[in-house]
Amino acid sequence: MGFPDRARERLRQLDDEDLLTPATLEEQLVVASLVRDAALADRVLPLALKNFENLAETDRTNISRFVRALHHLANDRPADAADEVGGVPMTPGFSQVQALIA
Repeated sequence: MGFPDRARERLRQLDDEDLLTPATLEEQLVVASLVRDAALADRVLPLALKNFENLAETDRTNISRFVRALHHLANDRPADAADEVGGVPMTPGFSQVQALIA
């Protein structure tokens, strides 16, 4: 069993244990982007975006761009991911995701 299969299996286990909460949606998108799991990303993206509705507009916009970029990576569209985060300022909260996309 390779890394992508192990990652998917671990997510299934976490889901069975009810540990995949709304607080883990961004992490699920990171896993989806790493293993190129478009189906997982398609399922999680709308839920993650909904989580940001109560944030200040600038924060909501920047975070939404990052999660959409992860979605693009999971769907094997790296150029779209790079375009999505272009122009977002490098800040401590976002630099890890920016590095992943770069």
